[in-house]
Amino acid sequence: MSAALSPIPVLRPGDTVAVVAPSGPVPQGRLKAGLDLLSSVFKIQVSSDIFREQEFLAGSDERRAYEFNAALADPQVRAIWAARGGYGASRILGDLDKSAMRQDPKVIVGFSDITALHCWAAQLGFQSMHAPVVTQLGELAASDCRWALDMLLGKLDGALLAEGLTGSSAGNNAGSCPQIEGRLIGGNLSLLAHLCGTEVAPGYAGSLCIIEDIGEKNYAIDRYITQLLAQKHGIGSAGAVLLGDFTRCGPEGSSQTMLSTRFDTLGIPWAEGLEVGHGTRNRAFPHGGMASLEHGTLRLLAPLVA
Repeated sequence: MSAALSPIPVLRPGDTVAVVAPSGPVPQGRLKAGLDLLSSVFKIQVSSDIFREQEFLAGSDERRAYEFNAALADPQVRAIWAARGGYGASRILGDLDKSAMRQDPKVIVGFSDITALHCWAAQLGFQSMHAPVVTQLGELAASDCRWALDMLLGKLDGALLAEGLTGSSAGNNAGSCPQIEGRLIGGNLSLLAHLCGTEVAPGYAGSLCIIEDIGEKNYAIDRYITQLLAQKHGIGSAGAVLLGDFTRCGPEGSSQTMLSTRFDTLGIPWAEGLEVGHGTRNRAFPHGGMASLEHGTLRLLAPLVA
């Protein structure tokens, strides 16, 4: 069983949250809706040039790394929440201030391309929060937004992350499989595959690995899995693989069917039905935190923050 990463200091209402753009350009209207929600609980800090654009990026690599490092160095900032995903976070990993993170850990929040930043934080030994980006918050169910806020506020120790999951555990139906405990890791499947061979590539041994994606053909999804299987301590060593949403990845449910067939063939335990990803639901989870999977139920064993 893998061990949990270090939790992050708990946030309180009124604490400062820095909203940053480490990846793609930020749409103003969608950002405002998310900021309105966050500002009801936290003090929000947003850089004046967050809407900067450079082709498919939110400004230059230097701008995006500077913005992120400024948030890391600010003692008032307690969490760093990504405005959106897209592409670009992996380009600045080598420019991020590891010493600042070690000296004053901050919760990194987001998903999709932000998976790269979760893996960066994990390499340093810290949990982070796989959760909706700010531009997604205004489009989600209120319960998912509340869940993410409660996780930051340390209110979800022992909480039920998901139930009614179906699948297998070494050939058994998830409804009757034995309990599997492990560290929650993962995120966007294509991003995880692209991190193979880098210093931030996660080790999957004994973990509960969550994967999701958007706009990928099934052959590409299979290719990413093949890459992760070939990695040392790769996805084949996970305690279980948990399938989130595969949005616009082919006929509905086909990606999950293809993945479940392959995992069954390889003898890798898996479960599906997790409401995580680019769909209409996106339930936050502590990346690097401990959880248990038993009888189709996924439960958190410790809070993200402490």
